[in-house]
Formats: sequence, structure tokens, C-alpha cells
Amino acid sequence: EWERSSDALARYIALDGERPVGYVRLLPWWDSPDGTYVQWLNVDPRYQGKGIGKALLLKAIEKTIELGQPRIDLHTWPGNEKAMPLYKRTGFMWVPRSHAYLQNFVPLLLAYPPMRSFFAKHPWLESVERDLKRAHDEHSLHGIDAFVYRFRSGRDRIEAVIDRNARDVMAFEDRDVRVEAWIPGAILVEGMEGAIRWSVRNKARAPASVVIEMRVPEGVKGVAPEPFVLRPGKAREVRGQVTIPDSFPDPPEKWPSPAIESTATVGGRPIRLASGFRPKAALDIGWERHERPMASPGKREAVLRVRNQSGRSLRGTLTVAAQGLRLDRTRVTLAMPKGGLRQIRLRLENPAAESRVGRLRITFESPDVRVT
Repeated sequence: EWERSSDALARYIALDGERPVGYVRLLPWWDSPDGTYVQWLNVDPRYQGKGIGKALLLKAIEKTIELGQPRIDLHTWPGNEKAMPLYKRTGFMWVPRSHAYLQNFVPLLLAYPPMRSFFAKHPWLESVERDLKRAHDEHSLHGIDAFVYRFRSGRDRIEAVIDRNARDVMAFEDRDVRVEAWIPGAILVEGMEGAIRWSVRNKARAPASVVIEMRVPEGVKGVAPEPFVLRPGKAREVRGQVTIPDSFPDPPEKWPSPAIESTATVGGRPIRLASGFRPKAALDIGWERHERPMASPGKREAVLRVRNQSGRSLRGTLTVAAQGLRLDRTRVTLAMPKGGLRQIRLRLENPAAESRVGRLRITFESPDVRVT
């Protein structure tokens, strides 16, 4: 009854005749909307080492693909020496700095158009390359935290690099081409022009035209680089511009980060990539310390802390608009170096006799940026 009442996406039982000898349960991943989760994977100790756990795990992966989800996750424990090689052989990556949290992007890669022709000829499970001695799967590309998937069958080889924040493909390589896309530092400052970069290598024997197109979220401005031609064996890095608006939405940390999607068409072949980022305000504005409630009526001095995190020097005007309060000043001229910190003392007065909520709206404006 308890099992029937669970919200499982699928349950699979391995039987020896009528005797249950293994079980796996697949759930929606409550921690993240873009994946499934293996809650239970158990095999009778007397039947371990016979491929039952592998068969059950593959059924869970197949169900994830059927559901159209790009990823399947699970947790284990670091000392699980029997199961860890199985997880790695079936595409699971051990998330760095986690106790034993594993993510598997094979469902995403099997549906990724540039890799379909390879998988049509070579079963993924037989061609995947993994380092079973490695504990945490800690990779990076251009300073971006990544997982690297490699598949090989004879002389046929492909590689895909997963941006761990965006949880999507940021680089792809086969015998003819390698294409990468990334946002330096994986940070875009709100209201300020930021960079996105692509690297393209032509591994084929003929020249290849390269056209890069961007698909940006609503409210984001993007400028792609001009088309170009690559001679055989040559590589080129190009740059585009991205500007995100003020107060750009940032999903929870355990969800995929925002991303700029792009398609690099190389020699007429489209390759879709994603470049993850986290939005950051140009200025971090807050109170120096937690303020106690003001008396009604009453006066108080408060210290406003302003830190420049834009990555460049800023000069502009800070405006403070008060609702229900009086201020000794409402405009402050700021000249802040990169990384600079400024403390601004304000004298606040609450003229009302009764208790109420007072509000301050703080705006910084400069030729480069506006922050509220």
C-alpha cells in the first residue's frame, strides 16, 4: 500500500522465477525540475555480481529518456566500492565537493542532434569511456565547471562537454569539427555589456563557412559575430556581446542556471550550444548592520554599504527616495574603483506618532549602468 501511494515514475523488479531479487524506484526529482531521481536500487546480496543492478539501472535511464528528461540523478556513499564502478560505466558523474551526489546526462546526449549519427552506429553503453579510478569528476573548460563525456568505437570518436551550471552542452567535437561556447567567468553584470565567446576548429579536409546565431532570453540583448570561413586544420576564437537587464531572474542554486543558447553552423551543419551564467548586480547595496526598529516618532543614523562588483570603475549618482521617512540627504555622487567599497551615513527621521513601515528606494545611475 505504501509503495502504491508513492509518486514514483516507474518501479522495476528483477525476479528469479517468482522470487524478487532486485528493485529500483524512479521518482520525480524534487530538488530540480530538469531530471529524475533513483531513490532505491537494491539487489539481493546472493545475486550481486550477476548484472541485475546494471539491468535495473538501465531501465531507469530508459524511462528517463522516454519521459523526455535530460538527466537522471542518485545519491550513494563514498565507500560504496561495489556500486560506484557500475554508476560510472553507465554515465553517472560524481559531482565535485559533494558527499556522493551523482548526475547522469546520457539522456540529454542521446537526444542531442550532433551525436545521433554516432549512436545510430555504436551503442552508447559499449562506447562510453570512463576513468573508474577517478573519484570526483572534476573538469573545467575555459574556467567553467564541466563534465566531459567521451565515446569511442574503433577510430570513430565524439566528445561532449556539459556546462555543470547550465546543465547543457557547451562544447562538441567529432572527427570534423570542435566547437565551444562560454561566458567568461560564467557571470553577466546586469545592465552592462558582457562577453560571450566561441571557439571553432575545422578538422575536415575542406574549407568550412561558420555562421553563429544566438537565441537570448526575453529582455536580453545579444550581438553575434560576423560569419567567417575556416581553412582545413585552422581554429578561430570569436566574441559576441550580451546585455542582461536590471533585476534579471536567477533560479535557485540547485536548478539550471540561465543560459545563452547559440547555434554554430559549420559547413552547413548546425551545432547547438548553451553558455551558462549567473546574473550579478553592478553594485551590491545593503545596510552595514541589522537595524533595530525606530521609535515613533524618532531619529536614527544608519550606514548604507555600497560595493562595486561590476568589474570596472563606476562614476554616478546614488539617489535615495523615502516613503514615510525624512532624510538629511537624498543624492550622493559616487566615484568607485573596481571592487571599491563605500559607506554612506544617512540620518533618518520618523515623524509619525504611530508605528508603521518606512521604505527606501535606492537608485544608482551612471553613463554605463542603472541599478535599483
